[in-house]
Amino acid sequence: MNLRQKLLVPLLALSLALGAYLHLVWIPHSLQLAERAHVQMVERHLDSVVESLLPLLLGNLLADIHGNLGPLQRKNPEWVGLRLVDHHGRQLYPLLDKAPLVLAGDGASRILLRRPIHYLGTEHGQLEVLVDLREFRAAALARHHELLMLQLGMLLAVTLALALILEFAVIRPARRLAVASAALARRHFHVALPAAGSGEIGSLVGSFAAMRRDLEAYHADLQHEIEVRKRAEASLRDQQEHLEELVAARTRELADAQGQLLQSEKMASIGQLAAGVAHEINNPVGFVTSNLGTLKEYVGTLLELAEACRAGQADEAAFRRLEFDYIRDDVVALLRESQEGLDRVKKIVANLKSFSHVGESEWLEADLNAGVESALSVAWHELKYKTEVVREYGTLPPVPCIAAQINQVVLNLLVNAAQAIETQGRITVRTGCDDAWAWIEVADTGRGMPPDVQKRIFDPFFTTKPVGQGTGLGLSISYDIVRKHGGRIDVHSVPGEGSTFRIWLPLAGQPPATV
Repeated sequence: MNLRQKLLVPLLALSLALGAYLHLVWIPHSLQLAERAHVQMVERHLDSVVESLLPLLLGNLLADIHGNLGPLQRKNPEWVGLRLVDHHGRQLYPLLDKAPLVLAGDGASRILLRRPIHYLGTEHGQLEVLVDLREFRAAALARHHELLMLQLGMLLAVTLALALILEFAVIRPARRLAVASAALARRHFHVALPAAGSGEIGSLVGSFAAMRRDLEAYHADLQHEIEVRKRAEASLRDQQEHLEELVAARTRELADAQGQLLQSEKMASIGQLAAGVAHEINNPVGFVTSNLGTLKEYVGTLLELAEACRAGQADEAAFRRLEFDYIRDDVVALLRESQEGLDRVKKIVANLKSFSHVGESEWLEADLNAGVESALSVAWHELKYKTEVVREYGTLPPVPCIAAQINQVVLNLLVNAAQAIETQGRITVRTGCDDAWAWIEVADTGRGMPPDVQKRIFDPFFTTKPVGQGTGLGLSISYDIVRKHGGRIDVHSVPGEGSTFRIWLPLAGQPPATV
């Protein structure tokens, strides 16, 4: 949209808006006010007529009443009906040579006005007038339309005058300045400019001319500087080749150092994991060991009873003395508890094997829900004391990935979520998918993070934990694993309310060469 359109279109729109307002709002409102004033004038007229009729009505001077009301109705042609009745409801005007006259308004073009005739607190009759407002409304509407056309005509004339002034005073000089600017962009410094006047456009033309002179001088200096820099670049090119060799060697050293740091973080994670798993296994092994000690004592007692039975020396008193009934019931309970403890150990080992996917280091289609469940089992030692874990798993298709690495990412997020909760809180684990992506979400009700911390959480070595409690590589490694799987990690956190991490993994596509 050019300058002319930018200025004229709002003016035309303003004209249309003003015309619409006058036609739709102002004219109807003005007509209503005029009609209300006209009706009030008629009512005042009727009040004066009632005052003049009162003596005639009291004197029962019907001829005088007709002599006054007849010319009055002819003088006011909009009074299409006029009727006078006395206090008994008897019609006095017009005369009762016909059926009684009934007047009624239609609510639109005709209105019925009634004026009671009172004297000393007693009603002596009523004057009824049916007023037709159509001619009044037509005349008022015609006057308002004339005024509307006059206002719109004046606004249009002002718009056209502004358009002409704009064309010759602004648009044409601005167009010539635009041509000169385009030429200046092509480094043509001698295109003719419009004549500089004394107004704002003249000042703009003068400023443009001064700017063009400065640019021409700057262009000449720049060409000279380019030549100098070309000679300097030729000198630096030789040094760059040597620097590239040094940078490549330094890069290899940094890569080796980074690999060692990543391996250190993995070993720290393995150590923490081993401690938690050992604690989880120690509990069932402890009470199984205790049960075996008790069972050893019970077995000795039972063998003693068996020897007595073989020798024929056992009686009911011996069974009661050795509490045979109690031992029989307790042995069953001890065996059941020991079996449950061994099942727990078996389950922990199975979950650990499922979590690590021993023997699987290739890209395979994996069940993410099962992987999340195994990560929860492995991290349970970190979670069970102060968190409530809520599972909201969706239905997921097999997802191509290296399951052990994705499980490690989920474990890192679960441990971080638990450490973000100071006393008691909730961790919600969700999974789901759409047409192209599968996702795993870990949300906690912990401390949350301010925006400046959120920007740095994936940076290597950045940590908010106290010295000695974190290396700052857990989230960095997780981010790197997910990125190499072709996915991403989204973070949403509010201080004091908690954090939500969502891992996105593609459902289709070729695995990267190295993950």
